[in-house]
Amino acid sequence: MSLTSSLYTACSGMSASQASLSVVSNNIINVDTEGYSRQRVNTASVYAATSASTTNIGGGVQIQSVESITDQFLRDSARDNNDDLGYWDTQNNYLSEIETSYGDIYGTTLQTATDDYLNAWDELSKDPSDQSSRALVYETGVALSDSINAFSDQIDAIEQSAITEVQDTVTDINRITASLASINEQISKNVSDDSLELVDAREALLDELSLLVDCTTNYQSDGTVDVISNNAVLVNGKTSQELSVALTPPSGMPVVQLESGNTYSNTGGSLGALTSLLDEDESPSFTEMRTILNDGIMSLVGEVNTLHQQGTGLDGETGIDFFVAIHEGEALGIGNLTVNALLEDVNKIGASLSGEEGDGEIATQISELQGSKVITYEGTNVTIDDYLAAYTEWLGTQTQVAEFNLESYTELGTQLQATLSEISSVSLDDEMSNMIMYQQTYNANANVMGIINELLDEMIQKLG
Repeated sequence: MSLTSSLYTACSGMSASQASLSVVSNNIINVDTEGYSRQRVNTASVYAATSASTTNIGGGVQIQSVESITDQFLRDSARDNNDDLGYWDTQNNYLSEIETSYGDIYGTTLQTATDDYLNAWDELSKDPSDQSSRALVYETGVALSDSINAFSDQIDAIEQSAITEVQDTVTDINRITASLASINEQISKNVSDDSLELVDAREALLDELSLLVDCTTNYQSDGTVDVISNNAVLVNGKTSQELSVALTPPSGMPVVQLESGNTYSNTGGSLGALTSLLDEDESPSFTEMRTILNDGIMSLVGEVNTLHQQGTGLDGETGIDFFVAIHEGEALGIGNLTVNALLEDVNKIGASLSGEEGDGEIATQISELQGSKVITYEGTNVTIDDYLAAYTEWLGTQTQVAEFNLESYTELGTQLQATLSEISSVSLDDEMSNMIMYQQTYNANANVMGIINELLDEMIQKLG
């Protein structure tokens, strides 16, 4: 090997060390940058040409690439987990809100309001002419209908919040996919090491998207990535598909559509949880929550109205419904339930069966509804107390299932991210160690160059 070849070898070593120091510096600067994957310089030996009179002892080093350190299998596993994590996180948030609303309506519960109402009838049966007892029946009836309507209104408000979140989520999805397409275009034009920051930005967007929908990724040879989600290609190279939300009449329920107008079939992530809760055919759903409660409450209301129509007030009037619809022409039900305005005159409350003074038979029969199995639940006749207790348990079970799954996927996600972080994150201790090593190799190669320069100068001087 000639002195000039040795000079090149030392020079290549200095260049490799300098590039490695630059990467180490970049790693240290980005130690707290979210989504940043540490980088390293990949090098390879340069072999010198051989001849009969020389021995090949190497020709230095060349920089092959600068790469981000990651584990794609772990990334894909984390995104698969994100799909379920986003789903159960959203389910848990909404179900917990419903359960809390049901458990605390105006500082009480439906079960308490129902008991107070039926107990008031029991008090009235003891003295049907007592004005305070009649007023109590009216007031507890109003409190019961208000509590029922309040919970229905809460479900409506929470459901509307979910509809709004569907629209916001679709907006976020469109933002992410448009950004991914833009990054794909930039990467395809610049496949050098300068695109590593773009790759980190892209991977962070894919992580975010995986929390919103069920999706898979296909990495292409040109550095771009395609995103497929069920029946949709959300990102195809430099283009993205924009989703839209249509509110279907008359319910106003949202339907997520593709650019073709077809329905987007997604069941995962936060968006999947939202559309499931809003789908009347799914369980649990907002519709199911209303329907189950409505069936029980309306069974009780029907029994009360039937008996009250048979009752006679102190003024001799009979045939009056105790509960009526707020909005005439619409079905009587939770959210559309109130005490008959005629009964503001408490003398019209029908406590008597015969109409005779002191007869409280109707009041007695209505009060006995508390222990009567007048409601059918899952094929079994139950009391109103048992029904409301079963409804409370059902709501609690749905929330517990969501909470359990959320905890499971959160724990798995934390483990996956911790493992991925060990591989991809920047360790200041490691980087400082690398910095010292590259500094020493740079200085060593610089010393070699200095010695070779001295030898060359001496040779030139001797040759005159």
